[in-house]
Amino acid sequence: MAATIRPDDTDHAPADAQSGEQLTMMTQYQTMTAHAPIPLVMTEGPPHTIRAVSRSFARLVEMEASLLVGRTLAESLRLVAADALLHHVDTAYTSGQAVLLGDQPHHHAVHGTVVWAYTLLPILRTNTSSGGVLIEIYDMTDLDRTTRMAEETRAINEQLLIAGIRDQELAEQVRRQLAFISAITQNLGEGVYAFDRAGRVTYVNPMAEQLLGVESADLLGQPAGTLFEDTSSPAGPDPFLEVMQTGVAYRTDQAHARHRDGRRFPVTYTIAPIMDADVVLSAVVVFRDLSDLRQLEQTREEYLALLSHDLRSPLTAILGYAQLLERTLKRQDQTKAATQARMIVENSLRMERMLTHVLQTDAALESGTGGLQRTQLDLVPLVRRMVEQLPQTDQARIQLDLVEGVPMVGDGIRLERVVVNLLSNALKYSDASRPIVVRVFIIEDQGLISVEDWGVGIDAEDIPHLFEKQYRARTVGTITGLGLGLYSSQLIVVAHGGRMSVESTVGRGSTFTIRLPLHAVGDPRGGTEGGSSSP
Repeated sequence: MAATIRPDDTDHAPADAQSGEQLTMMTQYQTMTAHAPIPLVMTEGPPHTIRAVSRSFARLVEMEASLLVGRTLAESLRLVAADALLHHVDTAYTSGQAVLLGDQPHHHAVHGTVVWAYTLLPILRTNTSSGGVLIEIYDMTDLDRTTRMAEETRAINEQLLIAGIRDQELAEQVRRQLAFISAITQNLGEGVYAFDRAGRVTYVNPMAEQLLGVESADLLGQPAGTLFEDTSSPAGPDPFLEVMQTGVAYRTDQAHARHRDGRRFPVTYTIAPIMDADVVLSAVVVFRDLSDLRQLEQTREEYLALLSHDLRSPLTAILGYAQLLERTLKRQDQTKAATQARMIVENSLRMERMLTHVLQTDAALESGTGGLQRTQLDLVPLVRRMVEQLPQTDQARIQLDLVEGVPMVGDGIRLERVVVNLLSNALKYSDASRPIVVRVFIIEDQGLISVEDWGVGIDAEDIPHLFEKQYRARTVGTITGLGLGLYSSQLIVVAHGGRMSVESTVGRGSTFTIRLPLHAVGDPRGGTEGGSSSP
């Protein structure tokens, strides 16, 4: 479901009160934009005239904030070749759909190549406002340069660290290699340190000193694993020891480091072994402070909360009038019309539940800490119900192949989202003249749902990345989307102890299959703890 900001939630209020409330809402968005801690700009109308900017945005485009208000967005980006961005802003404004853009390189007249990422949130047009677009910008330039430097450093390290040295010769060789590493990593934006086979720190770069607030002399000789608190698996094996024993690199985003002043901050780190003929000589650790990223995620959650509030008001009005309409039609014995009104009521209630679930438990699913509300349910009526709530033209394309029943324990609202995502994708990416086959069946102790279409298909190179966040296959062409549907569906299925898979051929279509254990993971009636086996 695409995010849209709608400032007019008072359709039935008097005109003067409605206008005043809309102006107040637009003023709130302007105030929020002006005080945002990140680069943020609010535009209005097709010319995309700037109505409010944050100071971070003004610094980014190197103009005074007061001078930007009233200009067009194109004028404010005079130093940056950003024609593609202006095109996407037009798209967000005219379509009313949010647009997420990954790293976009631009030529800056002063700074050369810069890399920015964007979130474009449309503000819908009303009878008192021409609407606009809320544009959030992430400056990824330093991160892009740092990533390239780290990749170059790794390539150099692999050439410099030569095998075949033992005992004293090995130690001397490692010292020479670390001298090269030191020369290379002095200006990296990430913290880097190395440790030997005994697990003792042998090298620390300046950024690591800065991030931890200590001198390298205080860290040299210390146990390498004591610098981080790994929250992803606190009771699991020591990853530093595992890398030295197995020679397999390790990476996590769920860790914390502690500054000398006692401040605890989130980090992501990677441990890469340095090997010689299957023998681990030493290892290098690269880590990055995630404090700014976590702040951006918090800002995103605040935006979601604001958008949810804006969506609930019109939804409540729709639900109330739909219930009134249903009761009136029943009294008039208009059965068919009353049934259609009931579908409006049921979909409004489902939308209300989905808004609550998105805000309360999506973060919990993403972090793996829970979020499911399990009850007894049956996959067959669940799937049938989701199909029946489609428009008649879409229902006509669906061919159902259902067994009598597939009872299980799960989160019905979450699983409804998964089915809706798969149906929506199949309808969106396939020819309207071709059918879509939906099957529900049982294999051993698993309930399976499959959705088969004869659409554009998916390239084999895209399939391994298909369930990654914001990833979109190259075959989608100009069809709009955020790359979040399959990602969120995968989170829900995995949280149930199941898994998703896809079989696809470009130009011939795709089949997505969901496998779910028929009992909740850990349920005494169920099978193996933790997941399900594929048939």
